[in-house]
Amino acid sequence: MLKIITAPNKILNKQLKPVQVVDKRIKQIVKEMTETLRNLDNPKGVGLAANQVSIDLAIFVFRQKNRIRPIINPKLISHSEQDVLDVRGKSTMLEGCLSIPKYYGTVKRFDEITIEYLLLDGTTTIETFKMPEAVIIQHEMDHLSGHLFIEKLLSQKGILYKVETNKEGKDELVEVEL
Repeated sequence: MLKIITAPNKILNKQLKPVQVVDKRIKQIVKEMTETLRNLDNPKGVGLAANQVSIDLAIFVFRQKNRIRPIINPKLISHSEQDVLDVRGKSTMLEGCLSIPKYYGTVKRFDEITIEYLLLDGTTTIETFKMPEAVIIQHEMDHLSGHLFIEKLLSQKGILYKVETNKEGKDELVEVEL
């Protein structure tokens, strides 16, 4: 299993290099990232970008239903006008990050996106994703650009929560004053 890097770490704030060719080495990286994501339990991650495991390449893997899918060199082609905030302005999905453990927050994201990316066979494809995968992919694409979800949360004046253990010994989300 690959070691997950936590903030602060310079590689998390770095624009990652595009993959030039999907070769044996890239396939091995994807395999190791997939195994790492599959074996995460506490918390069970939904996505993992290459820089989170000290790799300077534009690759991420994410969970879609019962499988883990790789995305290489993604480019946003289009997005919906609608975002994932409900009528009260609250996010319908809390985001967390394996590189910022125990913190979660509300981030405004598009509820549908279309991206172009490389498959493991080296061909280019275009695919549309809806909630919740659209949010996961936007989060991971931010990683590839050197940005963490907390930056977006702060600029959008979102709500940040921290997992703390209460008096009964159970974990609960507590709002963090910003």
